[in-house]
Amino acid sequence: MWNELGKLCASQALSTADRAGLYSDVFALADAGLLSYTVPLDLSRNLASESDYVPWDAMTATFVGIQRLLASSDAYQSFKDYVSSLVEPLYCSLGWDGEGDHLRRSGSSTICFHIDKYMQLYLSTY
Repeated sequence: MWNELGKLCASQALSTADRAGLYSDVFALADAGLLSYTVPLDLSRNLASESDYVPWDAMTATFVGIQRLLASSDAYQSFKDYVSSLVEPLYCSLGWDGEGDHLRRSGSSTICFHIDKYMQLYLSTY
């Protein structure tokens, strides 16, 4: 079932709001202990090709929360690398040219926030 939902997210067959809700919900299920975190992390790989603002905005608090939980663990660096792998391709494709409608500009801003936050953390560990 999760693989099929992932395919729907990747193809953007689901609406932007539905994709955002799905990403949030699957992490909430993992937070509640009802799913292994491998399920939402696998599903969130689709964010690497997600150019809409709403799903990224929905994931901001989730990723920051996970980062805080992992801060003193061995998994911390792997998680930072994972999130960086999601945001870097989008940053390269979206850039920061200030063009497009409000949602595209907001999406660029959100993605830039993620890149800045995670790159600062990444660089601060070396």
